[in-house]
Amino acid sequence: MRYAYNLTAKGEALGEVLLALVRWGKAHIKGTKTYTEIAKAAKKKSSASKTSR
Repeated sequence: MRYAYNLTAKGEALGEVLLALVRWGKAHIKGTKTYTEIAKAAKKKSSASKTSR
């Protein structure tokens, strides 16, 4: 079963706060990665393991 939801205006506004935290982490904490960076690395690793079989 899947559920669908929509963010409220307050939820959408929170996105800017979360992005600010990510930017701060990347600037001040060595090794901080975004979700997109992690997903790209996982996809590369997955495709590399498929080609080495």
